[in-house]
Amino acid sequence: MSAALSVVGSKPSYAPGSPEWVAQRKTYIGASDSAAVMGLSQYKTPYRLWLEKTGRVEPEDISQKPAVIAGNLLEPVVGQWYTMQTGRRLARVNSVLRHPDYDFIATNLDYRVIGEKRNVECKTTSERAAYASGEWGEAGTNQIPSAYLVQCMHEMIVTGYRVCDLAVLIGGGDFRVYTINYDGELAAQIIAGCVDFWRHVTEDIEPPMTAESDARARFPRSFDVVREATPAIVEAVGDIENFASTIAKCEAEIEQRKIIVMQHLGEADTLYFCGEKIATWKSTKPRSTFDSARFRAENPDLYAAYVSLGEPTRPFRIARVK
Repeated sequence: MSAALSVVGSKPSYAPGSPEWVAQRKTYIGASDSAAVMGLSQYKTPYRLWLEKTGRVEPEDISQKPAVIAGNLLEPVVGQWYTMQTGRRLARVNSVLRHPDYDFIATNLDYRVIGEKRNVECKTTSERAAYASGEWGEAGTNQIPSAYLVQCMHEMIVTGYRVCDLAVLIGGGDFRVYTINYDGELAAQIIAGCVDFWRHVTEDIEPPMTAESDARARFPRSFDVVREATPAIVEAVGDIENFASTIAKCEAEIEQRKIIVMQHLGEADTLYFCGEKIATWKSTKPRSTFDSARFRAENPDLYAAYVSLGEPTRPFRIARVK
């Protein structure tokens, strides 16, 4: 291992999902956490990450999700493909590396390049997800999803490296390598974001909520209590009504445009314009459905034996503001 990777406070890694892994993850902000800290993760808000780091909720166990299993199994394949394409040899880094000045900023690299101050981050994604997002540019550029850009920059912040390659396998055969160079301005923003977030963790201060899911996580249940609204709250309720009305009008307009296009398609299933596919309306295979109402009526005892109560919900509804 190069001197740059001999980071102060490095610790052995544990199997993802293990109790040791969960406990260790609470002691630092990892590279994959940085996107959430910066508000760029599509899976986790800063508030949700704070709940996890402070032990209020346990991180979701994603180890058995097909996409995660596939990513873990294919990581060595992506690494080998990278070596075949670039000629660079790779080595594992089997430890958590911590920043020498900010012990709570850490990372667990996929690979380091032997003989260079360069690391490689391996990804896999489906063609549908990659092409629909529009965030993947031409191979060789630094045009990657913003969450991955922050992840790569976070890794360079910890290691002191100035180049990170992101190798991605899209679908079954679209292999690309993107090169991300160190950006001091972006790195400073990430460090500042991590420092501020970690202050919320260590001082047990709630960060701002940025999604409805945050409020639901913070206030999962209600009690028989009435609260008087302030003028600002009344204004917010009115805004919700106005926005909802605008959305309803837009949805109605969309519905009318759909009818126009569907009438044009008729029994055809694909619509092209100048050689480019612009819409589809394809029949699907019939789905099997279970008639629970009929089963309950004909087999009430058996139905009752298999019914379990789910978690209580808390619907949010707006009453008319006069």
